[in-house]
Amino acid sequence: NAKSVIIGDLMGVGKGRQLAAMTRAAIKDDRPVLFFTDNPALFTDFIARDVATVLRKRPSELVENIRPYIVNSTADASIIDPEFEGVRRGAHGYVFKAASAAAKKGKEIDSSVNMVLSSYSQLGAVGRQAKLEAIIDWLKRQDRPPLLMMDESHKAAGEASNVGQLMQSLVEHVTEMDGSVVYSSGTALKGARNLRVYGSALPDVGLPTDRLVELIEQEPLALQEALSFEMARGGALIARELDNTNVARETLSLQDIDPNRYAQVLEKVDLFANHMAELLALGREVKAWSTERERELENLVKETTHSEEERTRALGLVNVHYQSPASRFHHLSNYLTLSINGVFLEDMVLRSISEGRKPVIAVANTGDALLRDLISQQLEENLTGDDEVAVVAPGGEVRLSEKPNLGHVVKRMADRLLTVKESNGFGVTADVRLEEYEGWLVDFNRRVDEADFSLLSLSVIDDLSAALEKHGLSLGEITGRSFTIRQADDGGYVASSRAKPLKHDVVSAFNNGRSDVLLLNQSAAVGLSAHSSPAVGFDVRPREMIKAQMQADVAQERQIDGRINRVGQLHPPLYTIPQQGLASSDRLAQLFNRKNRSLTSASTATRENESNISEALDLLNEVGQFVSFEYLSNNPDIAELLDINIDVD
Repeated sequence: NAKSVIIGDLMGVGKGRQLAAMTRAAIKDDRPVLFFTDNPALFTDFIARDVATVLRKRPSELVENIRPYIVNSTADASIIDPEFEGVRRGAHGYVFKAASAAAKKGKEIDSSVNMVLSSYSQLGAVGRQAKLEAIIDWLKRQDRPPLLMMDESHKAAGEASNVGQLMQSLVEHVTEMDGSVVYSSGTALKGARNLRVYGSALPDVGLPTDRLVELIEQEPLALQEALSFEMARGGALIARELDNTNVARETLSLQDIDPNRYAQVLEKVDLFANHMAELLALGREVKAWSTERERELENLVKETTHSEEERTRALGLVNVHYQSPASRFHHLSNYLTLSINGVFLEDMVLRSISEGRKPVIAVANTGDALLRDLISQQLEENLTGDDEVAVVAPGGEVRLSEKPNLGHVVKRMADRLLTVKESNGFGVTADVRLEEYEGWLVDFNRRVDEADFSLLSLSVIDDLSAALEKHGLSLGEITGRSFTIRQADDGGYVASSRAKPLKHDVVSAFNNGRSDVLLLNQSAAVGLSAHSSPAVGFDVRPREMIKAQMQADVAQERQIDGRINRVGQLHPPLYTIPQQGLASSDRLAQLFNRKNRSLTSASTATRENESNISEALDLLNEVGQFVSFEYLSNNPDIAELLDINIDVD
């Protein structure tokens, strides 16, 4: 279908400019334009930067060409004027303001509107069907074929989600109106299950889409390569990438930074492993208790049901679930990796700055959940008889005796291990506390506290900010965390709610030298430009991204890479990956490589990519699986320690 195309350019090549060029052509022909993207903050990037550049107008002059309707109502959906200097208040400082939900409720989209902007989340929230119907009604009142642009289209491709289903419906309406559909994503075809939304762009291979999905799931790498190649050959997939010849990727041994501090870290890691081994041993006891309790509930069902049908149904609902420590190993590996890298993060940042670069730090976890737990515990202890809810008011503060660290993760896991959730088969679900282990828990928590895991802090962002401040340096942050913590003069800590500045302002400060270091997580994975270019700011020093953590979603990891590697840069970036020398971090690197090969095979029809971590061993494959099975079969005590049933798992 010549009217549907996937712009699969990899990060930083210029997908936004292509979409802006299509927008210009559509507006010239009086065609209605729909622009969907992942995050409403990207409206500013697309309209005030890309469209303004293509139209050769200043952002403030766009009102001459664009009459938008913004579906979102949050503050970040308003389109900022990047050239405005001063305090944004009212309509000042904005190209277009997003109207409130109340102002739009029950009203149709005016026929004079020539562009609708929305995030995908609007088709997943309450009122989604009404919003879709309003958009379709607006399209029907237009006399020209529409242009639907789906930016970051992989975010809307989940076939089982409300967003995926409604976007498929919208695509069908647009194609029925003889309109065009443009998908834009550097990671568009990241899996078989997200193919359906791309139906209008898929080649005719003589198979129904459902059957094509089944085949790709059976042989994902080979068939994803073949599908991408066939789509590119037919002109339905355009995928370009930057020349990464001079882009450097290096690993940095933490031991080389400070051998003495590294030895202290290893000592704490050994203590952490010992406590985890104790939790695994208790987990086996809880598992045995759960198995016996489930058997008791099944016998109760057999004794009290009167028909075979009722008995079968009830037995299928009987369940006793506990949280095995082994099931949380991946989660723990991420926390462990962050806390260890955090010990050396100040050194890595200062090294980068001293060598003439501007560092960008990537994390996955912010420690917000742990800090929230500590705040809740403190507030609950301070509640009076008249208080009912423990909250931190905006601008409020809470005094804490310590900051989050790896020890809190261990203690939280131990506490949750003692709560078992049971369903009796008759619709009654209850949490059962294993009170006979409460004495053990008190002693366990005491020993964790004595081990003192404060070195392995999980308030890494605030620790770095405080350290940089001592050097006269500032940290810009783009994350979604709600709380921050700082050390008080008396040695204690103060936690407070965190104000979230506009992403555009944070990146602008970094690009123009008003901040020295930028820290980001998945909140900044798309649409932001922090590369070395006068087009985004006058501070054009080479960028270095320090991978304090890898993202769990490989597509987001690759997207974050693209924040500092973009068209027009004066200097190619450097990516630094800390090497801990531990199995936990090695495993995370292997997981990334495996997912990255699958993603690359779909986006560029090849499995090889410069972003793979070449130093990581390749064990996560059929050979590694065979070796692991043989090892555990010959060492059943290790399998038992890890809560692995080799006959089942």
